[in-house]
Amino acid sequence: DNFGKGEAFSPTDLLATSYASCLLTIIGIYCQNHGLNFSNGNAEVTKIMSNDAPRRVQKIILKIDLSGNGWDAPTAEKIIRAGKACPVAKSVHADMEIEMTFNV
Repeated sequence: DNFGKGEAFSPTDLLATSYASCLLTIIGIYCQNHGLNFSNGNAEVTKIMSNDAPRRVQKIILKIDLSGNGWDAPTAEKIIRAGKACPVAKSVHADMEIEMTFNV
């Protein structure tokens, strides 16, 4: 990412991936605590770096697939709300744009 060869994960790659991982972890905990099925959860993560100074992650795009868990719409809404409140989401800078889509 910064003067590297692109042969390994960069710290900013790990930041973006940790957002998705944390969100899915909190969803799993919520489902476990509420006796809900959580047999499918996948995330596609895209990180976009700012071209301006200071160099930073400008945007994270998360495509979350939660299909196949058998939740009704009100339950899915509660589960997604819980996931969006994960610790990483609460830790990123307010200027970072987060775009999320969910397939339930």
